[in-house]
Amino acid sequence: MFIVSIVLFIYLIFGEPLIERIQYVKFFKSWETDIQARIRLYKQAFFRNWALGGLIIVAAWISDTPFSALGFRHVNFQLFYSYPTLIQIIILLSVLGYLFYFYFLAIFGIHLNHNIREYVIKKIKPMQHLAPRTKSEYFWWVANALTAAIEELLYRGFIFFFLPIVFPKISILLIASISIFLDALRYVPRLSAMCFVASTGVIFTISFIIFDSLFPAMFLHIIHDLRALAVPFYLVKQDTNPSHKSCMVSQGMNNNG
Repeated sequence: MFIVSIVLFIYLIFGEPLIERIQYVKFFKSWETDIQARIRLYKQAFFRNWALGGLIIVAAWISDTPFSALGFRHVNFQLFYSYPTLIQIIILLSVLGYLFYFYFLAIFGIHLNHNIREYVIKKIKPMQHLAPRTKSEYFWWVANALTAAIEELLYRGFIFFFLPIVFPKISILLIASISIFLDALRYVPRLSAMCFVASTGVIFTISFIIFDSLFPAMFLHIIHDLRALAVPFYLVKQDTNPSHKSCMVSQGMNNNG
């Protein structure tokens, strides 16, 4: 397990950002003319995540490493309940607000206020080319969103398992920082994407620490990724490829990013 862990850790530092960059550049060059570009991008991420997750699980099983060491533990509410009630409420409201505010803006806000509509358009326009158009693309988008659970295993469960073995005196704050950094590093040099992933990584890392379990982080990450299904990409979608236009989701339908 230790050898596999070292290789995986090095891969997360160098391999994953390189592969992500190569695939993104290829997609950007072909998405306007290749109707399979989006599905191919979704599939690549889906199978890569499952391969990495499977590697960790198999390595742990062969080495008799308990899965609980990787974060597969019962949710522990003890730390959460130790906070004053007001702090508990603030934590819950902050998490719920972070996860669901864009649902409200995307579904209702755009019809209530012009400024909200412009804000939503500004937020989603840079990534409208990644939005699925067809049923097949939606299927693979959702399937890929569900692999958020595997990402939590990689960037929370594995990192919090591996680093204390190599550095027994390492602080939990430093582990958390490395976890968030590696999660965002995948998207280098896209600074906006890195900042976005880092901000969400903070939420997932805090939930992992507070509840001492991967399951809350996995749940929050999946809900976060699936919320893109409510994003109205039809507001900004300007697909120049005629073969794509016939496949575009009709206006008014909730779209995913």
